[in-house]
Amino acid sequence: MDFRGRIKEILKRSDVDAILVSQRPNLIYFSGFDTGYLISDGENHSLLVPRLELSRAMETTEVEISAFSEYETEISEFESDKVHFKKPEDLIYQELDGMGLDTVGVDSKIKEDLQEEIRSAGIEIKNISKEVQDMRSIKDKDEINRIEKAIEITGKAIESIEDKLREGVKELEILGEIEREMRYQGAQGFAFDGIVAFGSNTKYPHAKPSEKRLRKGEPVLIDVGAKFKEYCADVTRTIFPWSPSDREREVFNSVLESQERAIEKSVINVKISEIDKEVRNCLREKRLLKFFNHSTGHGIGLEVHEAPRVYPKEEKRAKENQVFTIEPGVYMEFGVRIEDDVLITKNGPKVLSKNIPGREPI
Repeated sequence: MDFRGRIKEILKRSDVDAILVSQRPNLIYFSGFDTGYLISDGENHSLLVPRLELSRAMETTEVEISAFSEYETEISEFESDKVHFKKPEDLIYQELDGMGLDTVGVDSKIKEDLQEEIRSAGIEIKNISKEVQDMRSIKDKDEINRIEKAIEITGKAIESIEDKLREGVKELEILGEIEREMRYQGAQGFAFDGIVAFGSNTKYPHAKPSEKRLRKGEPVLIDVGAKFKEYCADVTRTIFPWSPSDREREVFNSVLESQERAIEKSVINVKISEIDKEVRNCLREKRLLKFFNHSTGHGIGLEVHEAPRVYPKEEKRAKENQVFTIEPGVYMEFGVRIEDDVLITKNGPKVLSKNIPGREPI
């Protein structure tokens, strides 16, 4: 990944002389490492990490690395020119003070007392969290490949449990089987706390997996996503291990239609609120809108929820190489949600998770 190119781009977008970031996804995005503080003016890059992370950092990133330790002790030979017996705040201040800066852009994790200390040196502080989020919302080829791999793993995990959805199995058992399969396929683990819900528990959008056992005739809702090389997937399927009732079939097909209409709307330059509106219009026509109680979707990438947000107040327009979910749901005495990950391309929307079973009319 072109970390230096990304840093130069955020400096330009934010109109600052240097950046100071410490949020985990931002660190990964600009340096490839996940812990510490990154300071860069586009030419000079310094990653400050706790001493215990020094070896891992040196094997992970090519950025210049310094380590901090708040107490003095013996150090090994390879650490001798890397370890500083200082608080991280003091080391950050020292680095910035020697760079001759007028402005520095920070993300929201930089503590206010450190910001005040930087200001005392005559350096203007600018919060660049919004600019970073906007920049991260546009994925490059490598990021898209990682997301696609995370989705592939997620699909295999969902498929692996379909024959295990038998009467008497527990929600937590199925969730455990999904995680086991994800890790077997090469995932770091779940991108978020997964959901497996049976029967009446499917009516809760954020159901908590429990000891509840599956009973004959109950629907199953699975909302999971793998994380692969730090990038996330997020897919929901509503499964009927037995023949659905007429009402379940009607609701499922209505939710699917609303999703398909929203996906068709997901093209470059469309106002993102219009994608959400398409879902709501469809569900209103089906007299189901009052049972839809959340946003239509959200961006995915280094975080499972990131920009853009697909909801009624989103004024931004869809851009090429954004990836976001489309996940309408209806929650009554039972719930149905269908969620897929969609890539915006110059040729129209591409459903990255289309090969995962469970999004066909029933």
